[in-house]
Amino acid sequence: MTILDALQPTAWVALASALLLFIYKKTSSSSSTLPLPPGPRGWEALKSIIRGVRSGEFHKEISGWGKLGSPMTCCSMGNLNFVSINCPELVREVLTGRDTEAVVNDRPPTFLGTFLFYGPKDLAMASVTPSWGVQRKMFHSSLRLYGDGVHRFESTVQGELTRLIEQLEETDGRDICLEDYMSNTLLSVLSILMTGERPSKDSEVSFNMRRFDRVVSAMGTPSVDVVLRLFPFIRHLPGWFQKHCSQAIYYRDKLLDNLFNRSKSTVSAEQPRGIVDVMLLAQNSGSLSLSDDHIKGLILDVVLGGYVTSLTSFLSTVLTLLNLPRVSRAIQEEIDRAVGQRTPTLDDRKNLHFTEATLLEVLRFMRIFPLGLPHVVSQDIHVRGYRIPKHAVIFANQWECGRDPNTWDKADQFLPERFLDQNGHLLPADHPTRKNLLPFGIGKRTCPGETFARTRLFLLVTTLLQRFDFLPPTDGTVVPLDDIPWSTGAVLLPPSYECRVRRRAV
Repeated sequence: MTILDALQPTAWVALASALLLFIYKKTSSSSSTLPLPPGPRGWEALKSIIRGVRSGEFHKEISGWGKLGSPMTCCSMGNLNFVSINCPELVREVLTGRDTEAVVNDRPPTFLGTFLFYGPKDLAMASVTPSWGVQRKMFHSSLRLYGDGVHRFESTVQGELTRLIEQLEETDGRDICLEDYMSNTLLSVLSILMTGERPSKDSEVSFNMRRFDRVVSAMGTPSVDVVLRLFPFIRHLPGWFQKHCSQAIYYRDKLLDNLFNRSKSTVSAEQPRGIVDVMLLAQNSGSLSLSDDHIKGLILDVVLGGYVTSLTSFLSTVLTLLNLPRVSRAIQEEIDRAVGQRTPTLDDRKNLHFTEATLLEVLRFMRIFPLGLPHVVSQDIHVRGYRIPKHAVIFANQWECGRDPNTWDKADQFLPERFLDQNGHLLPADHPTRKNLLPFGIGKRTCPGETFARTRLFLLVTTLLQRFDFLPPTDGTVVPLDDIPWSTGAVLLPPSYECRVRRRAV
């Protein structure tokens, strides 16, 4: 059942009425004479929000607020304002600017934050407070202290990739659903990172991670949040909302029983097994004032950030290679030259320029987290002749930033070469082109797991392409890049597809 099926016509009338009543009660005036950014107003704004709720594709509805390339748009109904920033340069200016950074990096209240994340008490959904800063510090410390951070993580990924390679070799070139294989590998990596234990094939923890991620992604869109914040009682009525809210709580509690409760009852200062142990030991030492709920919130953040986004990034990469075999061959030739037959490592990144450029282009072209997480403005600000009012919700719109024609030449084409210099070397991180790529956010709200996400994707792609050719299925059908039927949700997933994996003759 879709969201559209879940809301009957009477509920749509109630939604419209509640929004209008909210606007009427909240309408306030501003002393500023500057206009709001262009976009729908009043009744047209209401219709736009309802269309976004009905379709589940709020990012596409937002794209219609202004013509393609418009740097900033605003959907406004009285005191209810949604601002979309549509070009990377302006995202950086607003979120990290000297005059605005301090007032634009909080999070708006969300149903999921209150309902699932303890208030919220996690990193992703909570506003910037002293306790939030302590959590972020502890998270970074946990990644560093757990076996030297990235280096131990590299070993973990390679161990799981060895198992994956054996499984793929057994397919013997048959049509397979790659998602099934990759899902299990990523869940194993995540479980080892969290607890130090590799789950069994039919592990309860892997099942709970997978189900929790999927249900939260379905509920985590702005459109669903609008409905649940206006009508919190709807989660008690039979239908889509009751089903998903019940599942979210159920799988959250089961997951935390697997990852938090069991770890807390067996943690030992002698040998921390994973980052959950490291966080618990930091709590026990008294050096950081954090409650159990804070640690639980961090665990949920790691699970949500570490599974679906990595899965869709890899599946999107392979889908790209199936459509563009020249890119696949170029990566393999580069690996053959720079790495040879030994297993690729993170140290090889400095020599695999085209490979790195391809992965950056996947992040730009696919835009799998189209709206990111919303920001809220704590006081009126002025940006390029426009007023963004207090309490406005801001989206750093990755769906538009990744295809902004004023930023990217031939934005609708997949061109890894845009991230290479004239000598074929990867552009440095401070190059303007690299700085325009913001898939992990920017400033105070940069994703703390960016390094792990990018290193994981690099190891997956290089290790598998070194050994295998990824080919279309036997019927030759490949989902075209210009017409991907993405799933609806906070994170976009490509449709399940089949391909063939054939051992390379090298």
